[in-house]
Amino acid sequence: MADLTANFDWRGSRLHILYLGRFHKLNGIGKPSECFNLEKYIKEPVQSAIERFIRDGALEECNLEAKVGHALSVPDIKDILRRHGQKASGNKSELAAIVIQVAKEEAEEKLGEVRLYKSTPLGLEAVKNFQVKSQEAKTYSQEARALAQKESHTKLLDGDPKAAFAVFVAFERKERQSNFASDSYKYRINEMRSILGIKPKIIGDMDDNSWRLLQASVAMKELWGYGCDEISWLPEDFKTPLGDIDRAIRLLRTAAEFQDSVADCQEWAGEKVKLVFDHDDVDLCEHCAALDGKIFNIKEIPEVPTSHCTSPNGCRCEINTIDSDEDQDSSESLDNSPKKPAEKLRQLKQLLDEGLIDNDEYQKKRTDILSRI
Repeated sequence: MADLTANFDWRGSRLHILYLGRFHKLNGIGKPSECFNLEKYIKEPVQSAIERFIRDGALEECNLEAKVGHALSVPDIKDILRRHGQKASGNKSELAAIVIQVAKEEAEEKLGEVRLYKSTPLGLEAVKNFQVKSQEAKTYSQEARALAQKESHTKLLDGDPKAAFAVFVAFERKERQSNFASDSYKYRINEMRSILGIKPKIIGDMDDNSWRLLQASVAMKELWGYGCDEISWLPEDFKTPLGDIDRAIRLLRTAAEFQDSVADCQEWAGEKVKLVFDHDDVDLCEHCAALDGKIFNIKEIPEVPTSHCTSPNGCRCEINTIDSDEDQDSSESLDNSPKKPAEKLRQLKQLLDEGLIDNDEYQKKRTDILSRI
């Protein structure tokens, strides 16, 4: 491993400062195998770093007494003293001082190649100054993030997810001081667009402003990640018809994810698709489960979670293509010409009663079925 250049300034190296901070208390050089990871990070042998610290007055090697007190155990020190006819009582530092007086050569032999160092006042000051600057930088970063989040929230309230994403990218580029790879995160624009564009019936009726506030809070989490709490972006007096803001947030996110799936399917699926629910999902409710296996025209898929969903997070399902030999005249499809109109009308009424379709949809389909008789 090659040493760094002779004019390398360790004061500007975070990792070197962190290493110097290890010597706030007495510290020795371990075995080479113990230093490998450290050397990999500071990109030079630890002895080279130590010698640089010593040259710059930030570190100094400890005297023999300190080495004895640090590297030898109390039983070892007492054993040396007894062999030299000395009383072996007192604290460790007192015993170490006596060893230096009566058995210096033996102590040096026993210590072998032990090298012990401690920070000088200059070194301690360098570490302290770096910690202060680091805290100031952290505080500045937190303030900059808060401002960027506030600006992006305003963009989301205005219904402009692309502008909100641009604020996010600008912050990340400045924070990382690099060309942040925004392409890897562009999917978040579509996620936010879905959230801003849906008003799930399960949440209930709210005025437009309340919907904007709820949608923007959920979109903020999608944009900024887990360090951004949705509740913090809602007014303290914010309420939903559900009476549970956390559940409303989860339901909105689940409904938006389902709409994303529907939009994706429209690009590759056929005219009709099947909804498939996971029956091992312990939160799957009977209202949504009633749609399991049913076939729908891809442009008329009902809302999931349904308006009567009882799942705490909102039931989820997959959208599957259907085989060409599947029975397209089955009661799974509301658009097919039924062989048994009365049975079809009963099933249609059941969907209405369970809240899986609204009254307008019911009347439209009922008229359509009756017109085919």
